[in-house]
Amino acid sequence: MILISYFEKFISNIQPSKERIDAISDAHTTLRKHLTDDAELKYEIDSSFLAGSYARYTAIDPIKDADIILILKEKEVSEDKTDPPPRDVLKDLKDAIDDFYDNVNLETQRRSIQVLLDEDDIRMDVVPSIAPDGKDSQLFVPDYEQSKWIDSNPSAHLTFATDKNKKSDGKFVRVAKAIKWWKSKTLLKEKAPKSFLLETIVAHNMDTSAKSVCEAFEGTLNNIVDLYSENRRNGTLPIVQDPGLETNDLSESCRWTVENFSYFYDEIEKLSGIAEDANAAATCKEETVGLWKSVFGDEYPSSLTDEEEKRFSASALGDAETKRRYPYWVKISASLHNTKEGPPLRSYPSDGFKIAKKIWIRFQIDDTNFTGGYQTKWSVINHGKEARTAKQMRHSSLNTAVQWEQALFRGHHFMDCFLYKDGQEIAKTRYIINIV
Repeated sequence: MILISYFEKFISNIQPSKERIDAISDAHTTLRKHLTDDAELKYEIDSSFLAGSYARYTAIDPIKDADIILILKEKEVSEDKTDPPPRDVLKDLKDAIDDFYDNVNLETQRRSIQVLLDEDDIRMDVVPSIAPDGKDSQLFVPDYEQSKWIDSNPSAHLTFATDKNKKSDGKFVRVAKAIKWWKSKTLLKEKAPKSFLLETIVAHNMDTSAKSVCEAFEGTLNNIVDLYSENRRNGTLPIVQDPGLETNDLSESCRWTVENFSYFYDEIEKLSGIAEDANAAATCKEETVGLWKSVFGDEYPSSLTDEEEKRFSASALGDAETKRRYPYWVKISASLHNTKEGPPLRSYPSDGFKIAKKIWIRFQIDDTNFTGGYQTKWSVINHGKEARTAKQMRHSSLNTAVQWEQALFRGHHFMDCFLYKDGQEIAKTRYIINIV
């Protein structure tokens, strides 16, 4: 029995929470700004972008990590791929990150510096890269073990996932989340495929013709079972082509073994049978719910309210990942002043030029598409050692159409503006302020 709204509710239940997304966003934005603008580095950084499941919108709750790709100003590697020395680049980066934080755990990994912020339960993998033809083309990333630069193409991974999601009418992201959740609940951690390998297998075998996510989930499982059946019989590893590098087999680069592949295949085959029973063989809602709960646990709903039934039936018609997190929008602007409430010196764009300390900043709401009455909240999030030493990392003000703040601490800071109706957030926007 196909329960479209129930499956959509399950996907909603395993989405990363707003609080976790905001926390990771704050963390990676602050670190990236520091490394590109302020850090003292021998190997200087030109720009950065996000990669990994966080950037591809395939992460599940509880999201804890983000992958940051740094583009070095260096444009060339030697013919033997050993210069600039990868280990020197990683050490230079590690030292700069260590200098930025008061309390951080850092680990040099094979291709990155892992940043652990224990207090916030956040992990960031920071990968330096050399981009001879720009960040949207093939890159070189360091391999600590080999002391060489190796090929990579994370931008192509993002494009591949986006295209697959579009071709499947938004179902790829949701199916990938569901299978990742099953993996976390069912598979032994030491035998389970790495997250990117699993996501790529799903993408290559995605059922793009299915009418609903629960049918796409079943169809994708069937495709995996069919495609890899010969490998299972023969005891061989399947070739899983890297979406970014045609010559790279992810089975090999992710160090998959025949034993672990066989374990994965057998579990996927069992899951495929349960999915088929849930969608087709089950004759009543209770039986279908029971089958899906055996796979996903309590995150799969036992029942839905009338409002949930209506809402999640509607969400199945489009890509839930691209819908607004807030039902309305709000626009704000900022201007610089020598004194509070004095005449403006000039306007200040979000994430604009660096301004001097002591300057006053006037924020105001310019427009919103919500036409009723609302309450406002202005929330300042400061970063850096100066604000931390002063114990002024955050503060908020309520119900003011205009908000004044003085530039006091060096670094990159946020001003968030929220609109509330009946105690619920209905709109949010963010301004970035840079202070020297």
